[in-house]
Amino acid sequence: MDLKNKVPNFEDLRMFNPLQKSSIDNVGDVIKYSDFYLPVYPQYIWDEVVERLNNGNGRPPKCIFLPEKVLMK
Repeated sequence: MDLKNKVPNFEDLRMFNPLQKSSIDNVGDVIKYSDFYLPVYPQYIWDEVVERLNNGNGRPPKCIFLPEKVLMK
């Protein structure tokens, strides 16, 4: 899990912010320019997850990004 780089807004997650009307347009622009053929998460994150699962040290993460506190509110 990437605990250093936080996700600051909903648009980076390809979701719109229900509290901001302009967010619908912003997320549309983000999606329009997204490349769905490239991996979203870096390979080193997946390597760590697979290694832990193979060793029996845990369960798959519910989420592998760290949202800002503003997103959680």
